[in-house]
Amino acid sequence: MSRMEPSFRAWSARKDSRFAAINKRPISSSRIVAVSGFLPRVWQNTLPPMRAYLDYFATYVERDVRQLLRVKDLSKFETFIKLLASRIGQVANLHALGGDVGVSSTTLAKWISVLEASFVIFRLPSYHRNLGKRLVKSPKFFFYEPGLAAALLQIETPEQAGRDPLMGNLFENVVVVELLKGQLNRGLNGTWSYFRDNSGNEVDLIWERQRIPQ
Repeated sequence: MSRMEPSFRAWSARKDSRFAAINKRPISSSRIVAVSGFLPRVWQNTLPPMRAYLDYFATYVERDVRQLLRVKDLSKFETFIKLLASRIGQVANLHALGGDVGVSSTTLAKWISVLEASFVIFRLPSYHRNLGKRLVKSPKFFFYEPGLAAALLQIETPEQAGRDPLMGNLFENVVVVELLKGQLNRGLNGTWSYFRDNSGNEVDLIWERQRIPQ
């Protein structure tokens, strides 16, 4: 896992102190980052995380979703993205998701394409190299901004995150995003994937470095 930048460590320490003072006991940095995410104005203490991310989401839905997707029933789209947040790091079953939301798989695929194109979510494909039917080929989805996922799940404080059964998923989201950023910042060529067979054996992350032809 890539090391945190010094400025990030300083921000995290400041947040640790602030939340510890409020709750009268130390709170781990992993919970703080899972809730606060990486939005600059949140770390600058100008807005509570949930308010900042829900304001951002409301603006995104009104401006981008209406224009790009022409969604008539925004409540279904909001239900979909909240369900996606609740299934971070899980193998995605788009047919089941479509049934839960009440839309077709085709509509769901369009929504996912727009969310990916606007850098709200990204997919982690399954690893496959001549392993045939043993592999589960559905992708996993993660949020570029972990704080948005926490806000969509109504997780408002680090203490609440510590009690939430989805804390592990949110922390996994933070780790995956940090590794992805570390690769991009180093200018490394490679691909990320996960491996899972039909017996449930799983490797959360696999990175393959791409060789540049000589």
